[in-house]
Amino acid sequence: MALFHNITAIILAAFASHAVNAIILGNQFWNLRCRSCHNANSLEDCNNYIQCGPGQQCYTDELIMSSLKVAYQAGCRSDRQCGASDDPSVMKRQQVLSISCSRCCNDEDFCNQRLCGLRKETTALMCLSCDGKDGRPFPPQYADDCAYLRICDTNEVCFAKTTAIKPTGEDTFSQLRHFTSCIPTRVCSELLRNINSSYVVDSHVGKRAEEDICAICSGRELFNHYACTSMKTYMINLIRHNKLNWTTMDEIRTTNG
Repeated sequence: MALFHNITAIILAAFASHAVNAIILGNQFWNLRCRSCHNANSLEDCNNYIQCGPGQQCYTDELIMSSLKVAYQAGCRSDRQCGASDDPSVMKRQQVLSISCSRCCNDEDFCNQRLCGLRKETTALMCLSCDGKDGRPFPPQYADDCAYLRICDTNEVCFAKTTAIKPTGEDTFSQLRHFTSCIPTRVCSELLRNINSSYVVDSHVGKRAEEDICAICSGRELFNHYACTSMKTYMINLIRHNKLNWTTMDEIRTTNG
């Protein structure tokens, strides 16, 4: 039980230090998050995100370059700039002929991924991926410090795992690492079917330097940009109320009419 209380304290401290403006997935708190890129050809090239500050919204600009090709830039922009006809700083760039579209939004995270014709060229999921592999960023201390996005394979879904770390020379688990990536859909299915027994913290850790305390997956795009514990609560509720599509690993969608 001592280990459980120690890890719980770590989670609460980490959450408190990064708790900011609210959006809803359970009771999670985050700043508005937006796709961020410059001169991207498609959504696949827009593989980073940033968190907006107060008085900012997500935006996407569609640019006509001097080569007559279309490119996109996206990120956060002030409310004042969103109300202007265009951004003068963009027009000063030598290779930009004109801005054919400029739109802002603030209704949900990554809302600018659907503005000004910015679209994916594949049906595969895009997920956060801070796993330290193939040149990608290593798992960060806080869930919202991973800002790298990638396209999963067609048979994969989004995955997140939280691990408690015992630093060298210390006897307690005093740090967290948030691992995000893509995993095969079949592996996700097994994880969700055993969700209540997956990564249960016990007191028999011994000399291990790390302990997995949460793991979750989903077929919902960009689902793993939230903290693992919040995502796990959300998925448990879907399963409990028979609202999970076990083929897509996503919420069952209903249509009117």
